[in-house]
Amino acid sequence: MNHATGTGGTTVTESRLEPFKRNAIPVAVVLFALAILISVICLKNGITIVFQNAFYLPILIIALYYPNRGMFLALLSSPVYLGLFLTLGPGLPGIIPALVRIAFYLTVSCGTVFVSSRRLKAEQALQHHLEHLEELVAEQTRYISEKLERSLQLEEAYRKGNEYYEQLFKQIDAPTVIWNPDLYITDANNAFADLYNQPRSELKGRKITGILPFDPADFRNYPVQLELPARATDLLPRRSLWIISRVQDVKTGSTRAYIAVGMDLPATETMKR
Repeated sequence: MNHATGTGGTTVTESRLEPFKRNAIPVAVVLFALAILISVICLKNGITIVFQNAFYLPILIIALYYPNRGMFLALLSSPVYLGLFLTLGPGLPGIIPALVRIAFYLTVSCGTVFVSSRRLKAEQALQHHLEHLEELVAEQTRYISEKLERSLQLEEAYRKGNEYYEQLFKQIDAPTVIWNPDLYITDANNAFADLYNQPRSELKGRKITGILPFDPADFRNYPVQLELPARATDLLPRRSLWIISRVQDVKTGSTRAYIAVGMDLPATETMKR
């Protein structure tokens, strides 16, 4: 049975059966009257079996939608049938078979009403479960949507932050280079690339000691004076002054990277190492 939920919390099954439910009682009344008419005709013609099964139809219809009323109709049919049997049928001589048929008829009718009642309760429980599940899904959907929106906002903020850092880092006038604890360059700004006359893309991934000739074991936070590659127009060796800083992990205190900021010194200037 299809229990897909439609608008207003009503299932598709309910919406399809609703017209039948509205007409169940009038149809059952007509069928009950028709069963009485069939009983009268059969009893007047000496027929005492089979025709009483016509009472099952209205009972089944009512039991499908209104189990309690179906039970009432089943109990009402028995005296109606018995009265017709006594007045129009064989009367007392055939009362024993009639009572047996009534007992069997009541047993089947009660069983039908009981099964229909359990089915109705099961459908109501299922409907309640589906409504609760729909609320849970809606709540989870709202939660996921809020988290997704928050995630997109954070992603956008992270992207803008990276763009801002990239633009700021590239445009610093002083030559600046960053490398990891394994001495491989992870980033360098435009000024550093211009100082060594190499593209930034070619600097990344190279060993820092291949460009800045210092002893890795002698990293320090005060200025270090180094020689720069000579250019064709240089008359004297070029020198540069570098400040090297260690970037630490806030939680563990371990070294995450090194950053060096330098400047090109005039050829006549010297400093003690």
